[in-house]
Amino acid sequence: MPYGLDAVIAPPPLSGAFSLLLLAGCDAVGLHGGRLFFHFAREGAPGWERWQAPVLGALLLGVILFPLALLGFAGVFVLRPVAALLALAGAFHGWRRRRQVGRILRGLPSRFRDAGVYARIAFGLVLLMAAALAFIALGPVTNADALDYHIGIALRILENGGFPQTPEWFHGRLAGSGEVLNALGLAVGAEAFGALLQYAGLVGLTALLSVESRRAVPGAPGTERAALLALLLISSPVVLFLASAPKPQLLPQAMVTLALALVVTGGSQAEDARPLRQVTLVYMLALSAVTARLSFLVTGGLVCLAGLAVGWRRRQLLPTIVIAFSVACALLLPHVLWKVHVYGADFVSALLEPLPGRWPGTAEFAADLRAYTDGGLPFPLSIFVPASPGTISTVLGIAPLFVLALRPRSTRVWLVLGAAAFAVAGYTVLGQRTSRFYFDALSWLLLAMAIAEAREFRPGGARWLAIAQGLGTATLAAIGAFMLFPGALSPGMREAVMRRSADGYTVMRWADGVLPADAVLLSVPRSLALAPRPAVSFDWVTRMGDDERTWRPYLELLRERGITHMLHVGAAESTGVFRDCLGARIAGPYHTRTATRNPFNRGPVMTAYVSAIDVERLPDCALAAVRRHGS
Repeated sequence: MPYGLDAVIAPPPLSGAFSLLLLAGCDAVGLHGGRLFFHFAREGAPGWERWQAPVLGALLLGVILFPLALLGFAGVFVLRPVAALLALAGAFHGWRRRRQVGRILRGLPSRFRDAGVYARIAFGLVLLMAAALAFIALGPVTNADALDYHIGIALRILENGGFPQTPEWFHGRLAGSGEVLNALGLAVGAEAFGALLQYAGLVGLTALLSVESRRAVPGAPGTERAALLALLLISSPVVLFLASAPKPQLLPQAMVTLALALVVTGGSQAEDARPLRQVTLVYMLALSAVTARLSFLVTGGLVCLAGLAVGWRRRQLLPTIVIAFSVACALLLPHVLWKVHVYGADFVSALLEPLPGRWPGTAEFAADLRAYTDGGLPFPLSIFVPASPGTISTVLGIAPLFVLALRPRSTRVWLVLGAAAFAVAGYTVLGQRTSRFYFDALSWLLLAMAIAEAREFRPGGARWLAIAQGLGTATLAAIGAFMLFPGALSPGMREAVMRRSADGYTVMRWADGVLPADAVLLSVPRSLALAPRPAVSFDWVTRMGDDERTWRPYLELLRERGITHMLHVGAAESTGVFRDCLGARIAGPYHTRTATRNPFNRGPVMTAYVSAIDVERLPDCALAAVRRHGS
């Protein structure tokens, strides 16, 4: 199988077309699967439920495909037929729904005519943001984490037929069910499918807030509140980061928020007649989010506890416990057992820790993850205010300030606010202090504002601050679309976008030209999804100490993998403990500038080299260097 992202994607614009067909297929699966299992998202159901169909479709696909990947039955020969059928279903679904979509588009002007001045401006900005973010999502993958493991692990799944066993790839060990959905798209060359799934999650969240606002406060006040909350969500600057990458964040975020909304609002009347099916859906949504990203253990766990509380209030506690336990066994247990088997972890750490097991350096890596911050300002200021133009897309913006306009009196508003407060506390203690982690709590605060009665939420003149933020974020989104979307139109334009915005792209293209066809690469650059040959991550090296016992298992693994070359950056001699293991320098120096999507984050010029490694001398040659350094 060819290696690297460029080798598996369809040439633009086919790649974008396939991605849209797959998203339409998810919508079809969500509609029909919802009716079959949950009587959910039916024709005529409340508006916010209809917009959850792609989220529900991705949920059902992940529930099926993730265990297959863990068992080793999700390679390209399995995922490609599934993706092809999904794309065909999407094409048929889109053709059947074309008149419905046309009616929605033709009805937009009348909605604007019926709204007040504020609602017109706010909804106009929401539509502008939605369009710009859609174009960004259709562009090439340029996010650094995505080019490391969100896409890198997806490629390994296609290559290996299942989840890879990579103890040395610390970032790769964070992957979950979201990477399986990314692999589903790549199986038919759909590069943008993963990002479009995150975009669908954002649309579902926006629709949920908008429709719930109008249901809580009918008439013009409800429309104005719907416009305000939709704008606060979609114009949060961090959305520019989250909606532009196949990073499983917005999709699981939509799942946990939808689950919480079902707990506190009861869903549609059709669901009220089947409360236990609704409970099943709640736990599937909450726990599927955890399989996508372990950080959702905080918010997913809170939703599960809220579900138990509601079950107790309805005198259905025992059935609720049975459902919760059954869904947890079906969704969480396969991944937990896989980590126990592959990495030698105990059951509890496999459930609760990002990198469980006995491999050295993982505790240091987990500590580094928790200590990571986006900007130079102190916490919590750093999650609201950018420290520089280069960190604009790393903050939440002004939305959390609107909680000051809440005067909660109803139980359900207090329940959502309490859940948001516990989420903030949980992420402050256990997670990263970055806006991406607190976006869950932000969504829940906005949900509390959406379901509040008119007397409970009075934003007053502060709502015009949302317009100001929306204008700024919409401008940035339009610039981002102008920079990234052309990459979805032709191979030449994609090449230009990747060279300008995807870190590691030029280095890997250069390495492709100088490496032999049978090379196996030890790569210092993180962009493993772009590596043109089989590559091993350098993640573990920077977490090792002076004890050679911590180095030995990884060095022996390199020997087993048959490493032939090392791609390193920096000074020619900056090869660390591998200096005595290297043979001839194959190529270099190669000079390139660090590429980023934000022009204010452009890094310095870096120098890259490719050197041969004498694999037969491992691990002794590196261990000798470790002993010298320790002494």
